[in-house]
Amino acid sequence: MTVRRVVLDSMLARSATTEQLAALRSRGLKISTYIFALQEVWVDAHRHNVPGRYFGAIKKLWPHLDPDEPIVLGGGHLQELVAAPTREDRRRLAEVHRQRGIEVRQAHSKLLAGGASPESFDGVGREFNRDLDHAASVWIEMLERCRALDLRGEDFADDPVKRLSGLRVRLDPRVRPHAGERFDAMKACVAVWMLRAARKDPTKPRENDMEDIRLLDCLAVPAFVATDDTTLRRLVRASGSYQAPWVRSLDDLLTKPLPRGMPWGESARREHERWLRIPPRAPGLP
Repeated sequence: MTVRRVVLDSMLARSATTEQLAALRSRGLKISTYIFALQEVWVDAHRHNVPGRYFGAIKKLWPHLDPDEPIVLGGGHLQELVAAPTREDRRRLAEVHRQRGIEVRQAHSKLLAGGASPESFDGVGREFNRDLDHAASVWIEMLERCRALDLRGEDFADDPVKRLSGLRVRLDPRVRPHAGERFDAMKACVAVWMLRAARKDPTKPRENDMEDIRLLDCLAVPAFVATDDTTLRRLVRASGSYQAPWVRSLDDLLTKPLPRGMPWGESARREHERWLRIPPRAPGLP
């Protein structure tokens, strides 16, 4: 089995051209975007007071999205789906997940058909903005708590995810065995940030760092995460997560051989080892 879905981040939801989107589809990849990526596109348009920037991105993107799963709902929705204890629960939650994504697409299609007024733009954003403000504040607060710890005498030279113990992000212990493997990159990258904070690293987190890391949940779909954000790709590689080969630039997805198999399990670890032997195209980049 190979992954045939790609989830676009907010940067590519804005900047990918119609030709590039069509080329992804011609490569046999089904295109989805992430619900929080749409939020980020909205916030950018709102910040610059240009509603057309949001609706223009939506109008370009919508015809290329997979009609069956156009929008991936991440965070708790996706973790609940993956962690469901029975096959029947997973099927039921997958259908709920799929229908919610279709509803979001249909709602936006109606907005576009109605002329995409400033009022409709504000209506879309009210829910988006509230969710983003809350999530960002939780992220910054968590890192500040880590910064207050005194770990300067500890040796974290080996795997930071294994050594962070109480600082490590954990899924609900009731989840079925091995479900957490699907979120390895997300957990590893959060652990890196928490470790930096605990060791008093001067690097200051940005509010949208949390949004970037949350995008990695989409690997559990399964899907490639398409991002031209070099900072995020460096972070995933530095974290040591075996899911790194499935976090790719748009150019990679269009022109490079892609990893085989699912982004979890022993096959993913073997694919990661093979991928690490391929020299980066530029220093620090996968």
